[in-house]
Amino acid sequence: MKVRFIAVSVILFILWGCSSLLSVKLGNTNGNIANFGYRVKVTDGVVFANSRDHLRIYRSKSDGSEIKKISSKSGVYLNAFEDWVYFMSLDDDYKIMRIRTDGSDEAFVSQNTVYPYGGMMIIDGWIYYVNNDDENRIYKMSMDGEENDMFIDVSALKLNASDEGLVFISVKDNGNQLMISDYKTGEMRVLADNVDQLTLVVQDWVYFNKASDQEKLYRVKVDGTDEMKVNDIRAFALNEHNGRLYFSDLTHNYRLSSAKLDGTDIKVLSNDMTTDLLFFDGWLYYLNHSDGGREYRLKGQDIEKVISVPKATPLASNESEIMIAGSTNSNRMSGGFFTKLDNNLIFVGKSVEMKGIYKRNLSDPEAPPEQISIDQARNLNVWKEWIYYINESDYSGIYRMKSDGSDTQIVLDQSVGNLIIVGNWMYFLNYNENQRIYKAKIDGSELTSISGTEGIFAFSLDEEWLVYANGQGQTMVKVKLDGSEEQVITAYSSTFLMTHEGWIYYGDDNTNVALSKVKVDGSENQKLITNFASHVHIVQDHIYYFDGVEDAIMRMDVDGSNVTKISEKGDFGWFHSIHDKLYYLDNRLFEWFEMDLR
Repeated sequence: MKVRFIAVSVILFILWGCSSLLSVKLGNTNGNIANFGYRVKVTDGVVFANSRDHLRIYRSKSDGSEIKKISSKSGVYLNAFEDWVYFMSLDDDYKIMRIRTDGSDEAFVSQNTVYPYGGMMIIDGWIYYVNNDDENRIYKMSMDGEENDMFIDVSALKLNASDEGLVFISVKDNGNQLMISDYKTGEMRVLADNVDQLTLVVQDWVYFNKASDQEKLYRVKVDGTDEMKVNDIRAFALNEHNGRLYFSDLTHNYRLSSAKLDGTDIKVLSNDMTTDLLFFDGWLYYLNHSDGGREYRLKGQDIEKVISVPKATPLASNESEIMIAGSTNSNRMSGGFFTKLDNNLIFVGKSVEMKGIYKRNLSDPEAPPEQISIDQARNLNVWKEWIYYINESDYSGIYRMKSDGSDTQIVLDQSVGNLIIVGNWMYFLNYNENQRIYKAKIDGSELTSISGTEGIFAFSLDEEWLVYANGQGQTMVKVKLDGSEEQVITAYSSTFLMTHEGWIYYGDDNTNVALSKVKVDGSENQKLITNFASHVHIVQDHIYYFDGVEDAIMRMDVDGSNVTKISEKGDFGWFHSIHDKLYYLDNRLFEWFEMDLR
């Protein structure tokens, strides 16, 4: 079975207009366009689609400094022309937009939509693109969009440029053909038959993969002569730099490799699963799917992870500690979608209409919520004037921002879960280390293992202890915040657990009791209820939960007495409490509701 990666990341590029010594002037290089064109060289810098910010358009110096967002649009196939950057907008049904490199004058160039696997590129002052609105035919458009006509009446893929004409794949029922057409007349010639979905023009050669030969790498001259197999490699992503080919080796799990232009001298550069290969200032940039699709770069023996957002400011040596936890156990165990900072309710939108992070002024309950970030977040925590959160839009790393959405920073570029802040430390499950409990300073420094136990699904805070169930839920264990005195509390098997004022509340997997509690020292085990209970939430002396038999929200005292139904029938969950309000999700409407707890 074929595996196809659709790249969603930032890629850097070789100098504009210098694609393998071509004389035609390009808006981006052939290698960049073949890899979705996520970055392009501009005067005194680079414009790029920022994978750390939903592929929004940014500009920076060539060395990566002075990063600045110039558009809230997300885009690919970036092309530079004069002081403009043209791109395919992912937010507008793949329509073509342009923006000046200083971020001004953003506008649509055409209402036609681009076929994402066809592409678009600027060649000698004209935009060539595959029109998704017209059965993927090739169109030619002026830079202002005034002239916009069908250029070639074929269904096409993978545009690339040569001095002799436009190169592309013509989609045929009986096998795709590699084609070249004159830039002025559109007159076409067949270069090769039975091709798959890869093209790259390098000087007077066109590289492609042969569908009739297991997608192995071939090349043919732009005049249609000398077709030959390059080697037995099945290449996925492909680029060229300084007389060598660079490719993702599909035969060997997409490992990063290179070879001479004739296919000899194959070298393995990395065993990482890679796609989307681009060059800039001697660096090879790629997406590393062995690390969740993050962007890396390589030069010689040096490999670096690329981070294109501001990093958290280092913690001052005399920074005071805030010993109140950044989130309650109950809120965090429900996903941590709600918190409070100053007089603002901060929450994560869950409906189709509301995505991202919002704030609402608690002094004005009639005021509509205001979106402060489009990041998909969980495990909101408050530390001083900062909102910390796990950013699911960026590989579940830890981010922070101010309550107005400003000054967004990356704190820790690790995939994590179950984040809680205590003092000046963050505690979390490190998914990069098999879900072990780790801690780090609130600036991301001093990353340290707390427990060697792997496969932990959650932990809860009880004063100086972290309490967790082992990977199979077979025992409950506690360990101090500094990682010392790790010890088994009890052999009771738990489906979930939460601590509250010296007690562990848990689902008893052995006896199928819905909710029990035991002291943190392992004594006084008590059964509370036997009905199916989920989304257990504790506020002061009351337990709130969803009863799967009653199909309603229930409340009871922490000793299991006074069980009361407090909602109509429905399907509710993800309970959070902020002061005197209970917030919950209606799973049928997929919207948040609030309930007065007074």
